[in-house]
Amino acid sequence: MKAVLKMFAPNPREPRVLAEVTLENGVAVISKAVPPFKRTLTNGIVGRGGRKRFLEDGEDFIQELPFVYNGSYVRAELVE
Repeated sequence: MKAVLKMFAPNPREPRVLAEVTLENGVAVISKAVPPFKRTLTNGIVGRGGRKRFLEDGEDFIQELPFVYNGSYVRAELVE
């Protein structure tokens, strides 16, 4: 399982990859991340129902990314 977070500003036709999150041994691992964004993901995200998810949550963390990052500037997409 893999999620890619992209920034669609300033040029929506050429989005910039902010981070890639993959699942390894049941834990979400951040790769190719912009340093400030990596810190944000490492601190956890607040998903559906107001529940905070961390990298240790693995698949649940990755599946919540499209819910958390679904704006017009930053979007998460499940790739695999």
